Amino acid sequence: MKSIARRSLVLFASYVAVAAVAQAHPGHPGHEGGDFTWDFSHLAAHPLVTLGFLTLLTVAVWAGWSHFRSRRSPRV
Repeated sequence: MKSIARRSLVLFASYVAVAAVAQAHPGHPGHEGGDFTWDFSHLAAHPLVTLGFLTLLTVAVWAGWSHFRSRRSPRV
């Protein structure tokens, strides 16, 4: 059996990968607090590419889930 630490490694690696490519930048001048703002204008500018990426991501997650689920089931 896999330990919970080993299973959570995939989630942690995914979090790090997403955080590394997230498009955040410092707040605009005069903005209180100087917190980060998220720029999603590139998604609106290319809706078909965004939809294609989300579809591909959904298929990849489903395929991974199915693969791991099939490995857990007992072999006959």
